[in-house]
Amino acid sequence: MNKCIFCEKPIKYESIEHILPESLIKTNFTISGAVCSLCNNNNLSDLDNYFCHNNFGSELRVNYLQKTKKGKFPKLDVINGNIQKIDKNKVQVQQKLNAKNFRITVSEDKWTFDTDIVKRGVNALKISRFLSKVGLETLYYYKKEIVFNKEFSQLRKYVLNDIDKFIPFAWKKTTNKKFALLIKECVKNNEVRKTVYILNLIIYGYEYYIQLNQLDKLESLMLLVKEFDLNIQQKKCQIVLDKLQNKIVLNKVTKI
Repeated sequence: MNKCIFCEKPIKYESIEHILPESLIKTNFTISGAVCSLCNNNNLSDLDNYFCHNNFGSELRVNYLQKTKKGKFPKLDVINGNIQKIDKNKVQVQQKLNAKNFRITVSEDKWTFDTDIVKRGVNALKISRFLSKVGLETLYYYKKEIVFNKEFSQLRKYVLNDIDKFIPFAWKKTTNKKFALLIKECVKNNEVRKTVYILNLIIYGYEYYIQLNQLDKLESLMLLVKEFDLNIQQKKCQIVLDKLQNKIVLNKVTKI
């Protein structure tokens, strides 16, 4: 009988787990018989749902995802309105306008209406726990034989919110539009040869990195931060994201 990779209890009914939720992106990255229904329907479901609506590039999810798992068009609620797909090729923006975020520019041949879209802040702790969850499942996908090793015990408890801790993660905005879900192996040549495993997720215009073992020694993650010029998130505070812009241009029409 298989064990759950998170709570390590026996799994009675084998099911297919999507490493990344279908309401985030459609992929073939699935694992079978690795997650029990209790973990999947509680802690993991909450993390999946949070990241679907609060990832750093959540507005791009609205653009690129055709429909959610429930068959609905994706939607993003922002502080001053919402962004919603209304058919296959159209996205609708609804905003509450005020003098602070609404600008009109008039030129010789056109009017330009420019407004700010203010995204909600992102909970760094939930992002970190989601990345840890994805990391452990991705490790199972690529290296099933090591996922139950004791070196990942702390990560398991962290995903299930059983320890009061924050695991730092790194990120950056990228022009790379290709999706990727990888495990990077960093070999440390100390007295004892050790391998550090790091998740690398690229999705919706952002790259994310999080270390999966040796969590009290983050040298490998910090080397990647320097090498790839990443931002490092070391506190469980709210992350304030950049404002988006919504611009409408109308050409002037002159009657003769």
